[in-house]
Amino acid sequence: MRLNVSQAAKAASVSRGTIYHRIKKGSLSSEKGDDGRTYIQIAELQRVFGSLVIAGVNDVQKQVTVEQLGVQEVEALRVEVRMLREQARKAEERELELRDQVQTMMDVLKAQTRLLEAPGQAERRRRRWWPFG
Repeated sequence: MRLNVSQAAKAASVSRGTIYHRIKKGSLSSEKGDDGRTYIQIAELQRVFGSLVIAGVNDVQKQVTVEQLGVQEVEALRVEVRMLREQARKAEERELELRDQVQTMMDVLKAQTRLLEAPGQAERRRRRWWPFG
């Protein structure tokens, strides 16, 4: 879940300028939406500012607890871990394929080297053209 800068400032009980300053300083990460607006993840606001006050239904404000944000963040991390494990598995498969290709190429090169060496050995064993001598 993410908030725009105005919502984030309200939730953190700071000014919009403070939010922009933290983003520019690099202590608060943000993302640009498709609409060109700047958005901040609630978990990121929680990390930087501590407890937040989020306006809910009918403008009733509630305190967002670490546990509530933690559950969402843990689930997001689980999804990311699954994705990274899948990427690692695919990378290992690709590595094995490449190793097989390299081994095949080395086998071909060894065979070609043997073929190239054969004429040289034949030259050394060449008979004389004059049989009497």
